[in-house]
Amino acid sequence: MEATLLDQPLFEASEAGMERFVKQAEDLLASQLSDWSVYREGDGIKMWTRPVPYAGTPLARLEVHVKAPVEQSWAVLRNSEEMKRWDPSDLGITILKQVSPAPVDNALMFQLNQLPIPCTSVREVLQQRIVLDDKKLLTACSVTSPEYPPTAGRVRYPQRMLCMRVRASAPGEASTSESSPALAAASVVDILIQVEQEGWCCLGALLNLASTPSFFSVMAPGIRRICEEGPSK
Repeated sequence: MEATLLDQPLFEASEAGMERFVKQAEDLLASQLSDWSVYREGDGIKMWTRPVPYAGTPLARLEVHVKAPVEQSWAVLRNSEEMKRWDPSDLGITILKQVSPAPVDNALMFQLNQLPIPCTSVREVLQQRIVLDDKKLLTACSVTSPEYPPTAGRVRYPQRMLCMRVRASAPGEASTSESSPALAAASVVDILIQVEQEGWCCLGALLNLASTPSFFSVMAPGIRRICEEGPSK
């Protein structure tokens, strides 16, 4: 079943502007797994996908079982400074507008990254990042704003969905696979992600093709590792 996402809407510094992203994430996380196609499972990670009516990757949904308390996992994932620990391309964020502080952290920001590929420009996402401590939910989705056009010398690309939610592992809940008969977990990280990489010639298409398997093989294990290690500071 095709998933329609908010496609880089105009930034709104209002409660309604925030709630549209929160509702989108919660609705997708609550959707039946029968709406998704199984992509891969193993070593405490499960991944499903759904097609989207845009270029780029399909919408991916991941369930990552973590041997760490909920509060520890959330403390790591809510902190944008920790992102570079699992994403070596991350160059950090620049906050442009802080709409509200924690426990309802709502901000407009640039996220920057540099691909490990020679002769490629710094890449940027203009996103609205919302962190809800009571729900242990984070969303970071692309928006547009006439105040912040694409930066000269950078490649701007859409990240229509990035959501991470931390929840307690249900009694007896475990991820099973041939390689991991049962992985006991204290917390579970639910992830939603869809990106459309862009670049000269066929680079964007190649990056999109490579991104989907990397969600499972690089991003999810990296997130689990830093949750289990705990905050760096």
